[in-house]
Amino acid sequence: MYERSNFGEIWPLLDLAEEIYGAQELEKYQKLSIIYHLRSSVERWKSNGEAALLHAEASLRLQKLLREQTGTDTMELSYTYYNVGLAFILCKLSSKAIPYMEQTMEIRKGLPGYKPVDLFGPLHHRGLSLLQQGDVGGCESATLEAKAIWEAAKGTNDMNSFRPGSIYFTLGLVCERQGLMAESFQWYTRALTHLVATIGDSHIYTARACCAVAEHHLRRGETREASNLLEQTIRIYKMHPTYKEELAKACFLYGRLLAGSPASASSGAKLLDEAASCLREIHPHVQYAGVDLTEEHFHGLGTLGLS
Repeated sequence: MYERSNFGEIWPLLDLAEEIYGAQELEKYQKLSIIYHLRSSVERWKSNGEAALLHAEASLRLQKLLREQTGTDTMELSYTYYNVGLAFILCKLSSKAIPYMEQTMEIRKGLPGYKPVDLFGPLHHRGLSLLQQGDVGGCESATLEAKAIWEAAKGTNDMNSFRPGSIYFTLGLVCERQGLMAESFQWYTRALTHLVATIGDSHIYTARACCAVAEHHLRRGETREASNLLEQTIRIYKMHPTYKEELAKACFLYGRLLAGSPASASSGAKLLDEAASCLREIHPHVQYAGVDLTEEHFHGLGTLGLS
């Protein structure tokens, strides 16, 4: 159910499970930790960073109590550290995320049956954390290492997972920060192709890749290609209404494009107003207006990657 993103259905089940397990001493910590971990994951997928962090830290506290009782590190403990790190990234608190990613990797290296591919996720997200701090070189190094680890384990053209697409997307971000626009466009396009093939054309990650490729088409003056991708981006985000900031950016980009032509100026103005409306929902104390929006209003989205 969680994989199908039916958040409205999963939450009552988590409430019931918490009530049941909260009344039992045996295995209580383990069961409650799983519940809080799931709550955190759901909130993260809803882009609710503060709630995701709250539940992730609750899960970690319980896992630490288990660690004190057993004296043994577990994969579950590593996952809780990882989940806290992911929540910090979503909250744009990258300096706090990095120690949790490093602790995740340290625990996994010491577990029985450890394989280098177990480090892929925390290593990749450590790179994204470095990018949030402006360390483009550090992000590139971590991302290329994660790419090499995945390809050594799964091959160079693994179509059974979206994760190679997430790596290609991050490399697109890195090249963009380095001013290597042609290379960035190639990585973003490769990411989009991989994501559509593995998770479909309606996933949030696909929307982010669509928007990134569309921005490159806009820079290149390729308005038809940009329009098609921005329409797809808006369609996807409207299917996932918690992604207001991302929807606002897509509406802004498409609205600005349409507003540049007399024939579509009215449609462009409506999209710009929709972008402003989305931002007002996020920040009700700020009176955004469509005509006043600039790219700077969406600067913080440029380092999220596919996390």
